[in-house]
Amino acid sequence: MPKDTPLPEEAVIERGTKPCPKSAPLKDVVGNCYACDTEEPIRLLPTTNKIIPCQKNRYLLPDTLTLKSLKCPVLEDIHDPEICLGCHGIWNGDTCAHNGENSFCKNNNDCPQNQWCFPLRLAQNTLGVCTNTAKTKWICSQTDGYNLKMTQDFCTRQKAHIPTLEEIEQADEDLSTLCPTLDMWTFFTPDGVAWLESFTQEFLFTREGESESLGGHQFYALCHTD
Repeated sequence: MPKDTPLPEEAVIERGTKPCPKSAPLKDVVGNCYACDTEEPIRLLPTTNKIIPCQKNRYLLPDTLTLKSLKCPVLEDIHDPEICLGCHGIWNGDTCAHNGENSFCKNNNDCPQNQWCFPLRLAQNTLGVCTNTAKTKWICSQTDGYNLKMTQDFCTRQKAHIPTLEEIEQADEDLSTLCPTLDMWTFFTPDGVAWLESFTQEFLFTREGESESLGGHQFYALCHTD
């Protein structure tokens, strides 16, 4: 191979093929094995027709080109419909319970008054679950894993919009109490993302002109009602 010829991708990142033991059945994108009770997020290769280990006590979130596997909290501590269902709970509108029946939907018209159809990002056929309408002007997703398209859907279904940078700067509600963390990227119009925690610091961190290509880990959806 000539000196200046770039290495093929498989030569740069080679995934281990050795099977994982039963005590650590979760294999990440490079072939490392983890136990089901691992606290840290584990990046998995996207699999559509294969059973992913540890689904009894872990849930999945989209993470750009991979899936992110996380350990389930206790159901009573879950405030997001997708985590609730991923951890085998029942979403009753605003809390996650052990018993009951999920109200699945495809659009807002399938849900009762004062509820909307929360889009499940990893479900097929644009499946969602009915959830209570937010009582605040600002609406923050409770998980990351969002890209621009998912954020637009999340906001539009709630009769809200992706805010401008100026709107975020002048937010009249405390985003630290509405969002699970401020250590996050959030989209703004017309075309960029901002690191939310930077609003409390001296410098504002933004990435403009890149929103179409960004998303995944640490990217949350932030909306403002119309």
